[in-house]
Amino acid sequence: MDSDTAQDIQWKRSITGNLTADKIEKLNLIGMVWNVNGGKFSRAYEELKLYHDTYGNLDIKAKYVSPSGFALGRWVSNLRSSVKMHGIDLEEKQTIVACGAGASTKRVWRVPNPDGTHRIDRCENVKDVGQYIARIDEMIERKQRLFEE
Repeated sequence: MDSDTAQDIQWKRSITGNLTADKIEKLNLIGMVWNVNGGKFSRAYEELKLYHDTYGNLDIKAKYVSPSGFALGRWVSNLRSSVKMHGIDLEEKQTIVACGAGASTKRVWRVPNPDGTHRIDRCENVKDVGQYIARIDEMIERKQRLFEE
């Protein structure tokens, strides 16, 4: 398939063993799913994007379940643990980090202004994914300063 990622190709090679190219092609024609975890990652990523679009952050608690019933909190918690223990492949890292590129963190002050409105401060991330990755420490420091006051 033209849309196969490097991870999909590697996965296929590891499980196809002695299957001939003809047999592999026949399986592909009927929709063989070679990497079942790849589909879960795609679903989780879509849920992650939706969460970020809704709440403006990725501070997801382990028990959080999305409105569609997906255990996003558990998935994120497992991902965090896996990354700490084993690292993450570059393709997945770029996809996840892309959620933060161009994003904005918003702080709404609890104490109202005299007119009853609330002060809102924002901290913008850089839009370019490459710059976001290169400057991630700067993005974190800016967010910390936003909430220090």
